[in-house]
Amino acid sequence: MKLKIKLFLFMVTFLILFLSVKQLNTGIPTVEKKKTIAVIVKTKNNDFWKTVMIGAEAAGKEFGVNIEFSCPPDEKDSDAQIKEVNSSINKKVDAIVLAACDYEKLVKVSETAIEVGIPVVIIDSAINSSRISSFIATDNKEAGKLAGKKLVELAGKQCNVLNVKL
Repeated sequence: MKLKIKLFLFMVTFLILFLSVKQLNTGIPTVEKKKTIAVIVKTKNNDFWKTVMIGAEAAGKEFGVNIEFSCPPDEKDSDAQIKEVNSSINKKVDAIVLAACDYEKLVKVSETAIEVGIPVVIIDSAINSSRISSFIATDNKEAGKLAGKKLVELAGKQCNVLNVKL
């Protein structure tokens, strides 16, 4: 989980730097409006997403970027999440970071954002599109292997383990 948070924070930082430096190449002095990144996640009701919010807001303050953090009222409410993405498109945000709650339903709206020039970074859960800017997630199978090895290291080879499938 710590690796996942570090990867997310790295990507947000990279995106902020990219959006900041992108305008420096014109050579024409301009007054820039503050960039805005929409971070749309599945829920605010667990520690992981609360940590993501804290990290995104800290990166935004550090790099002078507005972070608009939102989520649907229910973790599985893809229609509400689509409305959040559409709202971000209508506000003309500079980038969208999205933890999609549905692999298929968030494709069209994500690709619409891309078509109007808004980079989309997907975190945590993939969507069925090859057009996104980047995808950041934990390799859950590898994480499970590492957890199993650590369990054996801590408990020994003679312990009993119950595997519960949900």
